[in-house]
Amino acid sequence: MPRVFSYFTKAPKTVPYRVSTLDYLDFFREQYLTTDDLVAVVSALNLFQSGFGTSRCWCLKTINRSELKGFTTSHGSRPLYKGRDARMLALAIAGQYHSEPQPVIVRRHVCDSIYCINPNHYYFGTKKEVCFERGQRKGSRISPDLVTELRLKNTENRKTWSYAALARQYRLPYHVVRRICNHESYE
Repeated sequence: MPRVFSYFTKAPKTVPYRVSTLDYLDFFREQYLTTDDLVAVVSALNLFQSGFGTSRCWCLKTINRSELKGFTTSHGSRPLYKGRDARMLALAIAGQYHSEPQPVIVRRHVCDSIYCINPNHYYFGTKKEVCFERGQRKGSRISPDLVTELRLKNTENRKTWSYAALARQYRLPYHVVRRICNHESYE
């Protein structure tokens, strides 16, 4: 059974990634990848970690080395390793796995590259978290607390706290407030 790991709330991992952990060996087999593929992905992660550190972006577009054989950036929105999502493989090596309550890979707002394979820049989450992280990257002030507050005020007293009044109070566009209060976004 894969373990859920709260890895990304802690300090970034600085020890080298290891092949010896059997937790993600089963995951690689489920992806129809061999042990040699596992070794290649782990050595690529260690190469990036030793060269760039744990906090910087590990963009596959910025480096072209023979150690990265099998990795491609030919897909328009994610890095691949032999046709599999390389972000999911990196997260498995870091100890985080896909689950039903958190089915989507979310890119943290600190990373601007869609071809980054640094597991510290990703986590499994929901579509709501994808919206918040995208907003953080673009400089949005909308937070989960603000969404809750807007919805609460609007449901308590619709006459006093109309969409227009909330938009003026919080200095947000009218359509954003309306979509938040109607549960059309940030779900």
